Order: sequence, then structure tokens, then C-alpha cells
Amino acid sequence: MEEINVTVAQFIRSLLLQAWRERWSEEKWNISMNKIIPYMSGVEGSVLSDVLLDQILVGSSPNVHLLSYLKHAISTQMVGYPFVIKSIIKFQDITRPYCIIHLLAFLDENVDNILCSSNVDDSCLIAVALRQLLVWCLEILSKCVQMILSDSKMQTDVFHMLLEKACCLINHLKNNRFCLALIYIAGFESSVSLESQKDSFLENSPTQTFRKSLAKLPVFDDFVMMEHLTDECIAAISHLTSQLTAEQKSFALDALKFDLSMKNFNMKPKQIIDLSHHNLNISINVRLSTEAILTPMNDINLVIEEILLLEQMQGISRPQLYCELIRSCFLGIIDIASRPDELKWAAFTYLKLPNVLNKIFQLSPADDRMAQLEESFDHLLLCVPLLDLADTKYNCECLHFLLHELCNKYSLLSDAQCRRIMTKRQNESLKSRQQELPSTNQTPNLILRAEPTVTSILKTLDADYSKNQDSLLGVLVQMMSGKSFELILSAAAATGKLQSFAVKLIKFNEFSKQTPGETSKGAQTRSLLFDISFLMLCHITQLYGAEIVVSSQESSSSYFVQWVVHCLPEDGKYKSLDLVSPAEMNKVDVLLAQLNPGGELKTNLTRWSDVCHNAPFAIQEVLLAWECGALDEDTVKVVMDNAKATMCCLPVVISAWLCSNVNICNLKCRQKALLMLQHLITPLGTETNFPYYTERSNLMQVVLGKIVHELLPPELIPRQNPSAFLLPPKAVTREILIKTFEQISNSGCIDIDNLHKMDYLLNIGGPQWFCEHLVRDVLRHDRPEDLHKGIGLLYSLFQMDVENITLCLLHHTLPNLLQSTGVSIHLLTDPRSSSLAKLGVMCLTVLHTMRQKPYDATTVQRGRKRTITDVQLEDSEDGIDDDRPNKLDIGDSVHLGSDGFGLGDIFAYAGSDEDFDCTVQCESKDLLSRTLVNLFRLFYGILADKLISPRTNFVISFILETLNSGNATARFIFQFMPTNMVCLLVKVLNEDFNIDRLIQLCDLGTSVGRKTASRVVCQNARCQALSTATSLPAFLQNCK
Repeated sequence: MEEINVTVAQFIRSLLLQAWRERWSEEKWNISMNKIIPYMSGVEGSVLSDVLLDQILVGSSPNVHLLSYLKHAISTQMVGYPFVIKSIIKFQDITRPYCIIHLLAFLDENVDNILCSSNVDDSCLIAVALRQLLVWCLEILSKCVQMILSDSKMQTDVFHMLLEKACCLINHLKNNRFCLALIYIAGFESSVSLESQKDSFLENSPTQTFRKSLAKLPVFDDFVMMEHLTDECIAAISHLTSQLTAEQKSFALDALKFDLSMKNFNMKPKQIIDLSHHNLNISINVRLSTEAILTPMNDINLVIEEILLLEQMQGISRPQLYCELIRSCFLGIIDIASRPDELKWAAFTYLKLPNVLNKIFQLSPADDRMAQLEESFDHLLLCVPLLDLADTKYNCECLHFLLHELCNKYSLLSDAQCRRIMTKRQNESLKSRQQELPSTNQTPNLILRAEPTVTSILKTLDADYSKNQDSLLGVLVQMMSGKSFELILSAAAATGKLQSFAVKLIKFNEFSKQTPGETSKGAQTRSLLFDISFLMLCHITQLYGAEIVVSSQESSSSYFVQWVVHCLPEDGKYKSLDLVSPAEMNKVDVLLAQLNPGGELKTNLTRWSDVCHNAPFAIQEVLLAWECGALDEDTVKVVMDNAKATMCCLPVVISAWLCSNVNICNLKCRQKALLMLQHLITPLGTETNFPYYTERSNLMQVVLGKIVHELLPPELIPRQNPSAFLLPPKAVTREILIKTFEQISNSGCIDIDNLHKMDYLLNIGGPQWFCEHLVRDVLRHDRPEDLHKGIGLLYSLFQMDVENITLCLLHHTLPNLLQSTGVSIHLLTDPRSSSLAKLGVMCLTVLHTMRQKPYDATTVQRGRKRTITDVQLEDSEDGIDDDRPNKLDIGDSVHLGSDGFGLGDIFAYAGSDEDFDCTVQCESKDLLSRTLVNLFRLFYGILADKLISPRTNFVISFILETLNSGNATARFIFQFMPTNMVCLLVKVLNEDFNIDRLIQLCDLGTSVGRKTASRVVCQNARCQALSTATSLPAFLQNCK
């Protein structure tokens, strides 16, 4: 190749010499060159420009005649601009300033014509060439300053002219947004030899200071190098006080004052929706209500991430955010006062919220963060009726307890600030003075005192089980009295200690199964310990989800965890009887004898896990005998009474089995099984001598009420949860869902009843049904304010199960709307289309953010309590053989015929599937990645359609909102976008995408992304030039 280049170069040089001697015209020289062009295949493109410039720059001044040949070669596309620039920047001889001046003038004249090339490779070469040109200009400028400082009086005027020309070219590049964009793109180009540039800069640096600073750089890249060189040039020019006039100096400094890293091209998170015109932020209110009541076990760091995302997406100021958080908590404790979930809201308000505020406080600027928090309380004090109502409900100064935590525990406010706030609160309060309850009976005080109690109990449960059974039994019994257990659970959940508490109880329960050689009293104590710990664990599992016990590896093999996995119903979903291990018939017979009339349940040397395992089989024998007529109803009642007379854990395991059996048996058997359940949950009529039976029976009835609440009428359940929601007979679930949603939207906040309704409807309808109906209901609105409010409410409700609902939104709801015809297409007209795009991007943002955080896997899936199926599915996925291929090409893993992505007639206009150019590799297990790939296939088909429709507007809105979500989320989403889709966007709707947005769409870290970005910048420049050109033929001639 080198030999061919040399041979061709020699031939061109001889032809140039002949043309110069004979003074050929440009046309004649062009004709002669065209004869040898066919023989130049395989020759480097810069050979012709190198030879031309070598001959042009032979003397101290350029050869003007040969320079005209170069201009003609460029205009006829005999040689491209990238190769010409590459040849020009090789000239570094500062002792021939006239040559450099003519080169700078030539480049300055042709800067605007450089962008006419539309070829992908040429566009990328142009970008690299422009960046190298800028570097060359800065080098020439620094050398020029050095020559002026050398006091060479003979050529001072020449170097002044050279400095002016260099600054003019730099200024021209700076003011041309397209050139600046290409320079930025080239900064990521890996083909640029950074180390060689560093050596060149060090060799040619005008001062020793610059050499030292550049040599010591810990991170060296093109951006840093150019920034340092520019700073050095500015510093050098600033010292030219006598050599330059004030005008010359000002012009040079202004030309060099621009951001070489082009930070404007970086994506910064922007506000997506605006809810500032509403009195209460409904998104924060619903999100905190869900967190406090439905998912109090969520990791606090994830809660903070979501809150900060809301702050970013809604453009909320930090004082306003603090105020909304506190105000939503006070609304919650007012709504739920004297109700079953009261302690959950109180624990969140007085234990978790101060911790949340503290962590957000630490992320705020240190100089004004205390003032911001104080300002938020000033805003809160304006809500006098709210604070008065909270004080009246709890008969205490609710704000005082919160301020006490913020001041004394976290030191977020000073004592003086707290006193000022409380004084202002008391002066503005409108409530009537009344005698307050003793501080020990006030709910805020109770929950605050429960926090150290939890720590004390955890230490107690760490004691040796075999030596302290009596004292441990006393602790557990004391916990069961009154509201103590609920207080402890709420405090433990709010402080993140509940799982540790549950694991210790499981170990406790395991130890209490059997101990050899025990006395009668020891056997009774052990039986009570097993029974109480079993009931407590059941209650914890029902309140906070099975994952709290199943996700712990150290207790995974325990009896209780296995029973929860195979037997305990969850959210109305009953387990299969086939999952239960076979019975031991000899033990079943012994147990039947003890449960039959006249029998008595023995406690000595009894292995209680075996009793619990075989009790359902014993009841199965009783049920079969009753069906066959061998037993009458009175005898069955006696058996049920005996089962619940001693150990309260037995009715729980029996009820769990009966509920599963009811769902598979015939009508006759079902009725008898329901009668058994009804008798089990009825309190025992006679007194029993077994210790602490009342306390254990009360907890048992609470557990049983949650197991059977969907099988028995509410009036038959003694301890039915008032907050529980059941569908009325013949009710239409969709109508209830829409009605509940509208009630929440109209009131501006969510109450406890509507929160439980939404949770129940999500459970029974599933995420796809839930998402589809709510999205369509929101899109009925026309006003942007109503749509933003609906989107904000939907976003927070979707956090109840964010991963599954987001997948349903992207995989079903959006494709269904985009492919709808007829009347439904109006749902995609603006402002509905942009609002729907905002919702999709917001859900993707929070889901992607949660996935990126290095927290425990059990807390990543946000929202509802996870079922056993969810936990086991994750475990099975984690156990997949690593040797199995986990990446598939898009052509094999996803296709246009996937469910929810049948493009139908839309893609028919887009051409064949081969037009879809996307080389993304998506993991076969990751549903989100595959869904996004399919979604962008649909987008591509819509953009390729010849018809501009509301569908097109949605695609544009989705991309623009993704750009507003910030760099991390946008890069994650755009990795699934086909590369040629960016160029398609420019063709379809050029006015919606400026240079900044076009560059942000491309991943400049890859060569494909840089080529695409260069191409669309040049394409955009051509489009804008066409729209603004005064002479279209002249522009077209430049583009040839």
C-alpha cells in the first residue's frame, strides 16, 4: 500500500509541476486528474491533498495558483474536507507565518461548507478533523504568542495578523453549533491518539507551567488536554499588555472563552410534571401512605431514592419537599386514629420519617440545609386546622414529639429553632384548651418508647434458650398483653429490625419443638413457648409478608418456614394439598385419640412440629367420618373444642388445611368444612386451666380471621379487620376501581379505606387489568392540569407493584393504545399523548433506579408484600446454570409477533423487518429489556409510516421525556433504540430535535453511536441550511 501511495504521489506531483509551468486552468487540470483517478482505487484519500499542500507551501508564501487547484478539487469532490484538514494541520512551521495565514483564511471561508457531506463515514471523519483542527489552531495560537513575546520586531505585525486569523477561525468554530457538536463527538473517538497528543502538547507548550500541569494530570483525555491548552493560551494572551491593543486582546480572549467539554450536550434531569398548583402533592401523599401501611418493611434507602426522584421529576424545592412529607404524615395519622393500622402510621411518622429527613438533610448543601428545614416548618404552621385536628385526635402536641426527635436525636434543628416553632404553633393554634392524657398513654409517646424496647427484646432473645425458659416465657407473655405486640412490631418494622426479630422467634420456636428428659413443668413451659412463638410468627407473616421469614437463609430449613411455604394462605390464595408431606398414621391415630371426646392433649415429651404436621390429617379423618355418618355434629364440635383448648397453634394449622380443602371438595363436604372453620374461630365457651390461654386465644382469633376472611361472612368472624375490603355481591370490579380512583383524585389525598381497596383490587385483578383501566380513565381528561394530577396519582399507585405494572404498561397498555383504531385513537392526541409518555418514562426511571442500587434483593421489588411464589421464582432464577447462554440475538429472542406487539398495518408502511437495524443484546431472563426492544420496534414502524398521526406524536413525546429523565435512565432506555431510528427522527420531525437532543440520543461511547451522531448533525445542518438559505442553488452547489 505504501509503495502504491508513493507512486501515485510522484505522478500527481509531476502533473502539478507541469500544470504550474504551463499555467493550466483549473478545468484543464481537472480533466488531466480525472484520467488518473480510476487508477487511484485503494489509495489513501489524503494523498492528493498532501501532495497539493506540499507544493503550495514550498516557499515563504503559498503558491496562489496551486491553491486554486485545491479549491477546485474540493468543489468537485475530488478530495474531501476531512483529508484536506488532515493535511493542513501537519504544517507546524511558525517561521512561515504567511503560509499559515493563508491556510487559516482558506479554512475560515469554508467552515460552513464542511458539513455538506451526508455519508456516515465522512461525517465521522469530519468530526475528528474538526477537533484536530481546533487543537491545531490552539497550538498555532500558543506558538504565535511565544513569537510575539520574543520581541521579534521585524515580524510583529505579521504575527498580530496570524493571531487575529487564528482567533477568527476559533470564533467561527465556536459560533457554529454544528461544528461545536462534531468537535464534542470527536472527543469520544478512540482513534485519536491521546498519548501522542499529550507528547506534542508538552513539546510545543509555550511555558513550563503548562508542561508541569499537563504532565501531572491523573486522568488524561482529549477534553482535559484541550481545556488546559486553552487556559494556557488565555493566560499567555492576558500578559500581552503592550504588544496588543485593547481591542485585539479582547477579541482574542472572547474567542477562547467557550466550554471545550460542551457540558450543554450532557443530559440533566428536568421537571416532567407540574403539581405546584394543587394545595397538596397527591403523589407524595399516596406514596407515603402506601409505604407506611402496605409496605412498612421497605428499605429506608429505597424510600429516600423514590422521594428524591419525585422531587426531581416534579421540580419540588427542598423546603417544599420537607413540608409535603410532614404534612402527608399528619394527614395519615389523623385519618387512621383509633383504627387497626394506627400504630403503623405513628411508627412511620415518629420513627422512620425523622430518619428519612435526616438522610435527605445530609444530601443538602451544608450552608443552608438547616434553614431549609426550618422554612418547611414555617410552611407547615400555616396548616393550623390540620395540626389542631391531629392534636385533638391524639390529645397531645403531635408536632412537639416530631421536633423532639429531629432536635435531640438527629440534631437537624437547634433548641432555639424548636422553641421558636413551638411558640409560634401555640400562638396560632385555634383548638380549645383541654386536659391532656398522661404522656404514657399518648400514641406518639408510646411508639417512641417502643423503639428502645425492641432493642432490649432482641438482646433478651439472644439468651441461652435452655437456661432461661421461664424468663423468656414471661417476656413473650408480656409482649402479648394489650397493644404491646402491635407496638413492638410497628417500631421494629419502622426501624428495620423486624426480620431480625422474626428470625430469633423462629430459632426460639425450633428449640421449643422437643427437649428430652424434661419435667412436667418444663414440658408445659416449652409447649407455651412453641405456641406463643408460632402465633406471633403467623401474625408477623400475615402483616408483613412471607418474605420476611422465607428470605432468611439461616431459618430456611425450620419447621415454621416450611409450613408457611406449603400451607399458609396468602392474600386469599390457598396452597395445594399436594405440597404437604405424607402423614405418619401411627401419630395420627394417637392424636385422634387425644382429640376425641374424653381425650386430653399431652404435653410431656411431645414433638410439637409433628403434632402440627399431623393435625390436619387427623381432622381429615374426622371430616370423612362425618361425611359418612359415623360421627354426628356434636361429636365434631367436641373434637374442635379439644383441638383449641390447649394449644392455639393447632386451630391455625387445621384452618389452613381446611381452607385449601374447601376449594377442591364437593358441595356437601364444603359445607361441613365451613362449619368446622366457623366452630374453630368461635371463642371457647368453657374456661381452661392451661396458662395464658386468654392472651393466646386472642392472637389466635386475629390470625384465623385473616385466614378465613374470604370464606366466611364477616359477621361470623369475631375479630374481623375493619380495614379489610371485600367486593360486594354482584359488584363490577372495574366500576369500583374507577370510582375509588376518582374519589382519591377529587379529594386530593388517599384515606385508609381507599388505600386498602386499591390494594385489594390490584390483588384480585392483577397488574395488567389494574394498569389498563386506570390509564384509560386518566386519558379521558382534556386539561393538562387534570392530566398531570392523574399521572402523578397513577405513578404513586403503580409503586404498589412497580415492576409488574411497569412491564404491563410497556408490554400491553402502550402497544394496545398505539395500535388502536377508530374512536380510541383520540386517547393519543395532545395533551394526552405527552402525559402518557411522561407516565411511561417516570415508571421506567424509578424502576431502573431501584435496580441499580446495591441493596438486598428482597427489597428491590417494590410495593406489595411478595408471595412465596415470587421468592421461590427469584431463587430458581438465581440458581440457573451459569454455563447456559444468557444472551440471545434480538432476531431470536424477540419478534414482531410477540404478544402485545403485533404491528399489523403499521409496520406494513415501514418496509421489511430488515430495515430495523438494532444490534442490542438483551438478556433472555430480563423481561424489561425484551419489552423495551419490542416497544422500540413498534416505535420504528410508526416513524417509518408515511402518515403523521397521534401515534407519531406519542413516539416523539416519549423520546423527549426520556431525555428529560437524566443521563442514567436515558442511556438505559436508548440502548434499545435502533441506530437508524435517530436519522428517521430528523427526517420526520426535524423541528422537534435540536443539536443537543440529537447528540443525547446517541451513545458516544460506541463507534456506532459516534457515527450516527455525526451523521444526524450533518443531516440536521443540511435541513436547517435549506430552510434558511437565501440562494438554494448556491447551497446545493456547495453540497455537491
